Amino acid sequence: MKLRRSDIALPSVVLFGAALLLCASESMAQSRNGESILREVEKRFSLVQDFTATLDVVADIERLNVPPMHARMYFKQPDKVHFESEGTAILPKEGVMLSIARLTAKFTAELIGSEEFDGHHCYKLNLKPKDEKTAAHGMIVFVDSARLTPVRIVSSLPDGRTVTAAFEVADVAGHWMPSMLTVTFATQAADSSDVLPPEQEVPGSRRQPPRKGSVTIRYSDYTINTGLSDALFEKGAGTRK
Repeated sequence: MKLRRSDIALPSVVLFGAALLLCASESMAQSRNGESILREVEKRFSLVQDFTATLDVVADIERLNVPPMHARMYFKQPDKVHFESEGTAILPKEGVMLSIARLTAKFTAELIGSEEFDGHHCYKLNLKPKDEKTAAHGMIVFVDSARLTPVRIVSSLPDGRTVTAAFEVADVAGHWMPSMLTVTFATQAADSSDVLPPEQEVPGSRRQPPRKGSVTIRYSDYTINTGLSDALFEKGAGTRK
């Protein structure tokens, strides 16, 4: 069966990894700050120059009927992404490909504490936008202090929604790569942002985004650092068999 390019946009925040386990003593934690932690995450992820993975996506999104999707994802540093699938699926654009370099450029990071997630000690970072025009009002990022991989990212959007990305990782050829990503988004109780009933809709009014839902992405069949060609990521690139 031929795979063809799919008109899809996946929630972002997908592509973190680490190559080494670190010993995170209390003295080390005290000497670190939010900016240095993000730089260490970026440094470890930079060891993965490119990768290919199979994605199985299940979405449960308010007001949208999204069938399960099977796709192949291609990534190349610093932020090139290409998707191919056996069918066409449209998923909500909850963000773009998340890059630590872009985060450090757009946000200031403050280490505000630590928490435990599934037995892992995590740094808790508060990211504040440097520009008020930035889409997210702010982010809380939890980073595994040993693996230096994101565990959870909570984003507050201008429309009142909160988007939470929860990561699970697996060791793939010595690199910590995502094995599952669950993205949930929700808002406060029903308010004026709700879509009007059909009889009250205003002609030409903007379609409101879904207020709640979830997307689960499972990753498998990784290949890492194979030297993917730039041509694969060019707009209008041909289909692959």
